[in-house]
Formats: sequence, C-alpha cells, structure tokens
Amino acid sequence: ELRQREKKTFKLEVLRKVREAVDFNTEAAIIIAKVLWGASP
Repeated sequence: ELRQREKKTFKLEVLRKVREAVDFNTEAAIIIAKVLWGASP
C-alpha cells in the first residue's frame, strides 16, 4: 500500500517536472522563432 502510494507520488513528481521542462522549451522556442522572424522579415 505504502509503496504503491510512493510510486504514484514519484510518477506525479516526474510528470510535473516534464511538464515544466516542456513549458520552458516551448517558451524558448517561441522566443527564438520571434527573434528569427524579426531578423528576417
């Protein structure tokens, strides 16, 4: 029971970190794209 809950908590933590990383990468990609498009109209 406890190990099951620990596993679930661990999975949620990993998912949260992955989501944060994806969000950050998306932000970075948008900024880079804007800079590139702005540099070459």
